[in-house]
Amino acid sequence: MEAAEAGVTMALDIDYVGRVLASVLSDRGRPIVIDQKENGEPYILPIDCAAAPDGLLPVVLIAAEAVFREGIGQGFGIELERDIGALFGYRVKTIAASSLTAVMIAAMEAIDQAATQDQIMAIELGRVWEEALARVYERERGEA
Repeated sequence: MEAAEAGVTMALDIDYVGRVLASVLSDRGRPIVIDQKENGEPYILPIDCAAAPDGLLPVVLIAAEAVFREGIGQGFGIELERDIGALFGYRVKTIAASSLTAVMIAAMEAIDQAATQDQIMAIELGRVWEEALARVYERERGEA
């Protein structure tokens, strides 16, 4: 009997997802900017922090899930937990997706939507999330 048939939820290894995301970010060759310093210089987030379960990973995954939901009609099961020590106050608890490929394709799309030619703007991941969900809700209202 398959795990899904037995009612068992499959989950991806969070650290592995983070390592794959780190590789994707490294391949993009653009810095990840989370803020500007007082002198106007960008504050660049190291890739290992960006891909950490208590770093930027929760933000990337939430934006990716919204992009995935827009395209497929359902999310892939990201669960976060409050963590006051985390970069943005949350850490990834579970990624209940059956496909690493689907998660990474959605993450790459979310990252690309949050990027300029020169950098990846972490703050823009919130906009990606909001806009994707707004389109989902708009489509749902139109179909109802």
